[in-house]
Amino acid sequence: MTQDELNSRDQRINDLLSRVRLHYLQYFETKGRFIESDVYSVLSSRWLSTYERVLLWIGGFKPGLIFRVVPNANLNLTPEQERRIGAVREEIKADETWLTEEHNRIQREAPVAVAPHVIEAARSGRLGTEGERVMNTLQSSFATLVACADRVRVKATTKVIDILNPIQTLKFYMAMATHQLRMRQIGLRRG
Repeated sequence: MTQDELNSRDQRINDLLSRVRLHYLQYFETKGRFIESDVYSVLSSRWLSTYERVLLWIGGFKPGLIFRVVPNANLNLTPEQERRIGAVREEIKADETWLTEEHNRIQREAPVAVAPHVIEAARSGRLGTEGERVMNTLQSSFATLVACADRVRVKATTKVIDILNPIQTLKFYMAMATHQLRMRQIGLRRG
């Protein structure tokens, strides 16, 4: 390849990567609006197969998945890239741990907060002002949690692709998409 051909190829790859990044950012913006209106649908993800739902973590993929895909994506990382990705992995692991603990806390506390109001609603036929307030607070807590998890997903992806060169980034995106499609196919086969 001539230098002009290489430059042209690199420009096409960079244009493609910019479009892919924009697509993902638009996805998370749209999802963010949907979370505000119906966080429980995002958490239950009824459009996915049962198998795919089992793999979910707080309304989406667990950010640590990225670090399991990277080694299998044939990226030919330099030692410096491996070191930097390892540092990102540790940072993301801490974020995941905190969010998982927060998710567990909300799930532990929700039944205690909600149960008296649900019992009252069953007796009286209406939830009542305090019950509505508790339910709205719970919904808001879950919405905030999913939004934070999405920020960690974006942060992990962005930090990793900032370490990679354009060809590696393209291979990384292809490996993530292949993984997602594979999980979808398995889920559809299992019913």
